[in-house]
Amino acid sequence: GQMIFPYEAAQERNDPLAELTEREREILMGLASSRNAAQLAHDLAISPNTLKFHLKNVYAKLGVAGRAQAVALYLSSQGPR
Repeated sequence: GQMIFPYEAAQERNDPLAELTEREREILMGLASSRNAAQLAHDLAISPNTLKFHLKNVYAKLGVAGRAQAVALYLSSQGPR
């Protein structure tokens, strides 16, 4: 097994983005950069249907209903700039 210290476990629970895969994070960053779905799919070299599949997973993992909420959560997790 892996040792997890309480502080680290609490950090993971407080970071809703911790559950996302690297690809899902890429997609979320693309959403935040105002790319539309077709542009984002093209940029990532995936089909629009594959993008939709990833988006459903991102929204479910973040517990949000759609793009606007996902982007708001992502931006708030980035802290002040």
